[in-house]
Amino acid sequence: MGRLLLAAVGAGLVVAAYVALLYGFFIWIWPVLPDWAMLIAFLLIAAAVIGSPIMALKYYGTVRSAARRARGDHTEDDRQ
Repeated sequence: MGRLLLAAVGAGLVVAAYVALLYGFFIWIWPVLPDWAMLIAFLLIAAAVIGSPIMALKYYGTVRSAARRARGDHTEDDRQ
């Protein structure tokens, strides 16, 4: 139980830091950027927001497949 609580608190702190950094970026840095830099920043943020769940799912699928192979569980798709 202690390790789970520690992991949850650590994840919460990381999320809080991420939100604080994004807030600071949009409050203080975004208004002073030139238009071309805003476009680049917007595209990078959009790619991160769209790409991070996709990459997480890709990683989860790889880990899950490796765990399944390690246990010896095979489906019909794996045998072909």
